Order: sequence, then C-alpha cells, then structure tokens
Amino acid sequence: MLEDSFVYSEYLLRKRLEYFLTTNKLNRNEIKEFIEFIRKESNVVIFGGMLRDLSLSDNKLFRSDIDLVVDSINQRELYKLIKKYNPIMNKFGGFRILLNKWKLDIWSLSNTWAINEGLVIGDNFTDLLKTSFFTWDAIIYEIPTKKFKYYDNYFKDLNSGFIDINLRSNPNPIGITIRTLRMLFMNKCKISFELLNYIIPYLKKMRPEDIVSFENKSFEKKILNKEKIELINKYIHEHVHSYIYEPFGLPELEPRLPWNFQSIKNANIA
Repeated sequence: MLEDSFVYSEYLLRKRLEYFLTTNKLNRNEIKEFIEFIRKESNVVIFGGMLRDLSLSDNKLFRSDIDLVVDSINQRELYKLIKKYNPIMNKFGGFRILLNKWKLDIWSLSNTWAINEGLVIGDNFTDLLKTSFFTWDAIIYEIPTKKFKYYDNYFKDLNSGFIDINLRSNPNPIGITIRTLRMLFMNKCKISFELLNYIIPYLKKMRPEDIVSFENKSFEKKILNKEKIELINKYIHEHVHSYIYEPFGLPELEPRLPWNFQSIKNANIA
C-alpha cells in the first residue's frame, strides 16, 4: 500500500519540484516545455533520481539528468515523437535527449529495463516502484495528477539515511557499486547488510584507480579518490568481522539528522 505518511517530507519535495517545473531559472522552462510536448501524446511520470535528489537537497544544487517514462506509446512510437530532438539510444532501452541546458532520459514503460527483462510486470506506472535497484530511487511523480507514489517507508528511510536493495537484478553492477560508494560519502548514509554484501565482490575485483577512472567517465561531480576508496575498504573489512548483520556507514562521518518542521518551513527551494 502506498501512503503519504511523512507529510512534511513530501511537502518539501512537492514544494521544490513544483518550483523547479514553473521557474525559468537556469533554463528550467525547457524541461516543462518538453514534458508538455510529450503529454500531448501520452501520460508521463518523473521517476527516481531527480525526486530523490530534490528530497535531499534544494534546487540550486540539482544538475543531474531527469528520467521520464511514458505509458501510452511504445518505443518505436516514442522515437518518432521525439525524433526532432535528435535522441540517442541509451544502453538501458531508453533515449537520451540533450536540451540546451538539461539532459533527459525517456523510456516507454514496456521498455524500461526490468519490465523488458520480465522481472517486473509493467501494467501501470506504479509498477515502476518495483524496478529500481536502490530503495531511494523507488518514487514517481505523476505529471497529470501531481501525485507522488512511493513505498511505505520511503521518506522514513531518507530521513534516517538508510539505503537498501529494492530489485537486486540490474544490468550495471559496477555502476551500482560506484554509486553506493558515492552515496556513503555524499549522503552520510548507512547501507543494508544485503547491499554491503552486494558491492563487496566488485570492490575486490577493482583497484582504487579503476574505481576513480570509472567515476570520472560517468559523473560530472567527482567524489572519490584513491585515499577514500582505501579508507572505505578498511572500514568494510572491520565491519564484516565485527557487526556482520548491521547496516554499514562510514564511522568518522556524523549521522544524518532527520528533517523537522522548522527546517522544512525555512527550506530554500530556489
């Protein structure tokens, strides 16, 4: 059952997202214009990363790609619709669109990776919540209804900084491993025992230099370096020999504090 239990946290996300979609700052209007263009032919939702990032920080810091999913047209029809934007097929079944300022990835619902692979039945947009690897990415915003959908503990987990695996199968385990390391440093989070054990084999296969190189090719903002990777490997080794069933976080980082009403009231949405 999907609930809106943590109303202050959803309130903050809604406030930031609606501001993003209605302001012309930083060419954000081109996102709205693209979405309105797509809506003439299909329902559309925003999925995953943008909603996660706007939950955790304000609009001024958001520079990432935006993921969209449509449900009324198939992949071929979607390509015809967006052809004038010179779409590039991405490696996960969708299309990359480069606007003047912003980057978008857009999928037909049936061609999102987990649904196309038969791992999830894709009857409607709500099924997208079952397709993300990280629990923090299991959230959608329905453009026509302006409703969010997410799993029961979504905002509770964000507030406490706890990340778990939502759908274990994925086409890019190395990328998942790098993203997990980045979140440990950027978000001061704790990852589940299951997620920790997922990334350990890939950390063992890669040298710190390989991890840094992968991040440099995949992310504009650089977080990792050789010293940080060696440090995290040291802490993981200590953790699995001491608290093997406990969530893992970097011990020298202060714990995240949950939002409170005052912080939301005074939040910067720009």
